[in-house]
Amino acid sequence: DAELIDGPEYLLFPNILPWPSIVVPLFYRFRPKGNDPDWCIWETMLFMPFEGERPPSCEITYVEQGKSFEDYGKMGALDKILQQDAEQLPLVQQGLKASATQKVELARYQEARIRHYHQTIDSYINR
Repeated sequence: DAELIDGPEYLLFPNILPWPSIVVPLFYRFRPKGNDPDWCIWETMLFMPFEGERPPSCEITYVEQGKSFEDYGKMGALDKILQQDAEQLPLVQQGLKASATQKVELARYQEARIRHYHQTIDSYINR
C-alpha cells in the first residue's frame, strides 16, 4: 500500500531524482542554467510501462517562465502537482537565503539523504 500511496524517491548524484512507483513513474533531472544559482532547467519525464516494441518518445514541451503546467495540459492529473512544486521553488530558494547564520539546518533523520548528497559533492570538490 505504501508504494502505491507514498511514491518513494531517490537522489542520484548529482542531479537526478527517479520516483520508481507503479502509479506515477516520474523522473526529474535538474541542470544549471548558466552561472546563476537561482535558476535551473527542470526536466520532468514520465516512464510508463509497455509491452512489445518500444513506442516512440513523446514530443518535448517547454514550459515558459510565468506559464503554468496546467496551461499545457501534457501530464494529465500531474499538471496540478507539478505546478504546485514549481510555485514552491522560489519560496524554498528565498528560505535558503534567509538564515541569519547563512547555514541550512537539516533535520537529523528526514533529511539525512540531503546531508549525504552535499557531503558527497563537497568530497568531490575538495579533491
